[in-house]
Amino acid sequence: MHSIFIMKRSNNYLLYSIFIITFFAYLPSLFCDFTNWDDGVNLTQNIFISEISIQNLKAIFTQSFAGMYVPLTMLSYSIDNLIGGLDPLIFHLSNLILHLLNIFLLYKFIFKLTDKKNAALIAALLFALHPMNTESIVWISTRSTLLFTLFYFLCINYYIDFIKQKKQKYLLYGVLFFILSLFSKSQAMTLPLTLFVIDFWFRRKINRNIFLEKTPFFILSILFGFLTIIFREEAGHINPAAIFTIFDRIILSAYSIGIYILKFIAPLDLNAFYPIPEKNGILLPAEYIFFAVLAIIALIVFIKFIKKNRIICFGVLFFLVSISVVALKIIPFGHQVIAERYAYLSYSGLFIIAGFYSDKLFSQQEILKRILFRNILSVIVILYIVFLGVQTFLRIDVWKNSESLYSDIILKKPGIALPYYNRALARAEAGNYSGAEKDLTMAIHSKHYLTDDVPKFYLNRGNVFKKLGKYERALSDYIKATNLNPSYSEAFYNIGNLKMTTNDILGAKVAYEKALRFNPDFSIANTQLGILYIKNNDTIQAISCFNKAIKSDSLNTDALFNRGVIYLFRKDYFAALQDFSRILSLDPGDAQSWYNSGL
Repeated sequence: MHSIFIMKRSNNYLLYSIFIITFFAYLPSLFCDFTNWDDGVNLTQNIFISEISIQNLKAIFTQSFAGMYVPLTMLSYSIDNLIGGLDPLIFHLSNLILHLLNIFLLYKFIFKLTDKKNAALIAALLFALHPMNTESIVWISTRSTLLFTLFYFLCINYYIDFIKQKKQKYLLYGVLFFILSLFSKSQAMTLPLTLFVIDFWFRRKINRNIFLEKTPFFILSILFGFLTIIFREEAGHINPAAIFTIFDRIILSAYSIGIYILKFIAPLDLNAFYPIPEKNGILLPAEYIFFAVLAIIALIVFIKFIKKNRIICFGVLFFLVSISVVALKIIPFGHQVIAERYAYLSYSGLFIIAGFYSDKLFSQQEILKRILFRNILSVIVILYIVFLGVQTFLRIDVWKNSESLYSDIILKKPGIALPYYNRALARAEAGNYSGAEKDLTMAIHSKHYLTDDVPKFYLNRGNVFKKLGKYERALSDYIKATNLNPSYSEAFYNIGNLKMTTNDILGAKVAYEKALRFNPDFSIANTQLGILYIKNNDTIQAISCFNKAIKSDSLNTDALFNRGVIYLFRKDYFAALQDFSRILSLDPGDAQSWYNSGL
C-alpha cells in the first residue's frame, strides 16, 4: 500500500512538472504582440468583443468571423477584453492556460483508456512541447482550436465513463460538451466517429443501441457541417481548389496526411503557411504524387494488420478521424494544403502510440537489466524532448509580431503573395512605407494569388504612394485597381480622397459618387461626400449624405459630428445636442463634442 501511494504521488509530481516545464517553455509567448493575420477581424477591430452585452452576444451567436462560426471563442475574447482590455498579454495567457488544461485532459483520457499512467505522462509531455502545437497556442486567433479541443477531451472522457459505468448521465454530459465544442469550432464535428473508435478500443459489440446512443451527436455534427459550408462559402474560402479534379484532391489529401505524420516525427522546417501547389500542366508536382503512393501503401499495410495491434490501430484511427475534416480536400477550404493548428487535437492519437510503446520499452526486464543500453535509450529520449522544446522556443519567436511572422514565411516560401501583402500592411502601419511599397510590388508580381486579390494589392500600394507624396503613382495604382475590378467601390473612394488632397473637388465628387453607385451603404464615402458638399456651402445635400452614412453605420462619429455642426449653425440646438451626446456616449474623451454641447 505504501509503495502504491508513493508511486501515485510520484506520478502527480511528474504531471505537475510537465505543467511547469510547459509554462516556462511558453513564457516568451506572453510578450508576443497581436498579428494582422485574422487578429484584426477577431480582436482589435471587432466591436462585438468590446463589452459583454445582449446586443453583442446576439451578434456573436448569429454571425461568422473570418468565415468561421465560433461564438464561444468570441465570448472568451470578450472576457479577456473585460479583464485587461486589448492587452495581448491577457489573451496569450488565456491561450496558455487552455493548453495546460488540455494537457491534463489528454493525460486523463489516456489513463482512462489504457490504465497506464506512465504512458499517459509521456503522451502528455509530447503533447505539451511538440512544436507543431505552437501555432495553436501562440496565435491568438487560433483560440478556437484550444477551446474546441478542451470540450472535445471532456466529451470523450465522459464517454469512457459512460462505457465503464453504464450511467446515462455521462452520455448526457458528453452531448453537452460536444455542443460546447461545436460552438467553439466546427472541426469538432468529427467527434461522433471518434466515439466509434473508442468503442473499438473497448471491444463494444456493434448493435442497434450503439448507433442510437450516438444519434444526437450525428444530428449536431451534420447541422454544424452545413453551417460551416455556408459561412465558408460566404467568406470565399471554398473556391481556391476549384481548378483541381477529384483525383487531384485525393492526391492532396494523401500528401497532407503524409506531411502531418512526417512532421510529427521530425518537426523541421515548420511554417505558418503551406500553400496549395500549382499544377504542372495536368499533373501535380512529383512530391505530391510520391506521398500519395506512400499513403496508399501505408493504408494497405494498416488494413492488413488492423486486428493484430489494437494500440496502433486505435491511435492511427483517432488521428485519421479527427483530422479528416481538414485533411481531406473533397470540400477545399482555404489556400493551404496543411495547417499546423489542425494537428493540435489529431496528434493525440499518435501521442498515445508513442506513450504506450515508450512505457512498454522501458518496462521490459531485458532493457532494465542492460544498463548501458537503457542509459543510451534514456539519453536519446531526453535529447528528443529537448529538441522538441528548442523547436517550440524558436517557433514562439517567429510569432513575436506580424513582421517576424511573415518574414519567416517569405524566407521559407518565397514568391507567395499573401505574406508579402500582410507584411506590407504591418510595415505601413509602423510607418515603414518604402518597405511596404517593395512588399506590395512583390505581391503584385507573385504567381500564388487569386485573381480577385490583385486589385487589393494595387489599392494598398496606391495608399503607400499617397503617404509618400507620390500622388501620380498613387492615382495610377487606384485606376489599375478599378480596371481589374470595375465595381471596386473602395478604390473609387480612395481616388476621391486623393482628389480632395490635390484640391480637385469636382474629380473627388465624381469618384465618391461612383463608389456609392457600387456600394450605396458605404458609410465613410457618404461622409466624405457630405464634407465635400459643406465645402460647396450645400448643407441640404450634406445633411442628406450624413443621414445615409449614419443609417449605414450608427457608430460613424465623423458623420454625427459634421451633421451636429450644421444643426448648430442652423440654431437647431436640440438636434445638434443629440448628435454630440451620441458621440460622447461612444467617445467620452471627445473634447470638441463637449465644447459644442456647451454652446
